Amino acid sequence: ELRRLDDVEITGFVALLGGAGAETVTKLVGSAMVEFARHPEQLQKLLDDRSLVPAAVEELLRYVGPVQYNVRYTLKETEVPSGTI
Repeated sequence: ELRRLDDVEITGFVALLGGAGAETVTKLVGSAMVEFARHPEQLQKLLDDRSLVPAAVEELLRYVGPVQYNVRYTLKETEVPSGTI
């Protein structure tokens, strides 16, 4: 049976989403700073060309996702330059 959420349920859900969003953004920014410290040439590329920022954010989400213990698997073996995943 479908029913509408009440105000308490909606408030709880919004608080959960807001907290989860704030935590993941904070962790991604921290991880980005670590990676840019490890790879200053990549930071310089962004400073030189701000149009690269959207792609850099996407790559950071892929490379150092903000959620700990989030294990990723491929659906099938994939060849990359450094080997097979």
